[in-house]
Amino acid sequence: MNVLMDLRHLIFPNRCLGCGILNSGLCKICLMEWEFQRRVTHVQGLRVFASVKYSPVVSRILLAAKENGIHEADLLIGEALSHSLKEFIKTRRKDVILVPIPSQKSAVRRRGRAFVFSLTQSLAAENQLHMLTPLYHSRRVHDQSELTAKQRQTNMSSALTIGRHSGRGRQVLLVDDLVTSGATLNEAVRALRNGGFCVVGAVTAAVALPLG
Repeated sequence: MNVLMDLRHLIFPNRCLGCGILNSGLCKICLMEWEFQRRVTHVQGLRVFASVKYSPVVSRILLAAKENGIHEADLLIGEALSHSLKEFIKTRRKDVILVPIPSQKSAVRRRGRAFVFSLTQSLAAENQLHMLTPLYHSRRVHDQSELTAKQRQTNMSSALTIGRHSGRGRQVLLVDDLVTSGATLNEAVRALRNGGFCVVGAVTAAVALPLG
């Protein structure tokens, strides 16, 4: 087994997930961009806790996890989410239910998994929290990576629903990997609140919005 592993590393040497240079894990320069800090922003009055600021390095790590299924990238994002959750918990009692932002069925088929769902499962288990999955897409939405903030709002408008789920005042915390324009979080909050849930905040690994 060790011989096979050594051979694999000769053919496919480890590279930094942030910049691609030969390195095990993140190189020293990319590690500086993955340094966790308490980063708080607001989306329509909702407090969003993040750990790293969006950058080209962070983008490559997110893509390595989401689109390529690289385990080491998953671990990095999981650690960032865990840090964000701990910062959120400092502000209130640990009595919330985690709700992941849903992936579209086409994305799940392409990736072979529901990315944020998997992250949230691990986060809930690690912190002994409950998890619910009431949100799902009621219609197809376009890939938002090339859309403007206004186009993202239009793209996500009335795109999520909770079906027959009833919140009955239950306090929930949204989980996502990245917040950019806030359009997806806005839509998730709308759908959940219409179903009687009380959305108390959101946690993400990375944030592209201005802080504060």
